[in-house]
Amino acid sequence: GGSDAVAGIAVYWGLDDPRNVMEKLPGPHQTIPRAELWAILRALNIYTTSQYAIRCLTEWIATWRRNGWRTFSNQAVAHQDIIRTVVCLISHRPGKVNFVSISRDALWHDLTLPI
Repeated sequence: GGSDAVAGIAVYWGLDDPRNVMEKLPGPHQTIPRAELWAILRALNIYTTSQYAIRCLTEWIATWRRNGWRTFSNQAVAHQDIIRTVVCLISHRPGKVNFVSISRDALWHDLTLPI
């Protein structure tokens, strides 16, 4: 792309699927190959500002399962209905799911991409 080129990306999951994405490619390098790769990156990563959500699904889940969905203080795990559903959906998805922690003020061009 030339200096005035603008590229966009789309991730299509199905008709009226809320996961569908259509947006401008972030950053100064606006090329079709970069946009195609960025779309794949968007489909394979979950971006969130919530350390709580990431830790629920990546760190604490194994202990909660072993402890019968109880915390270290023997309390029922909060929000376990949602956590269990998300874990089930992730386990049925082909490939690895990457959780990417971003700051609340982050813009797409500020993201540190996982390698």
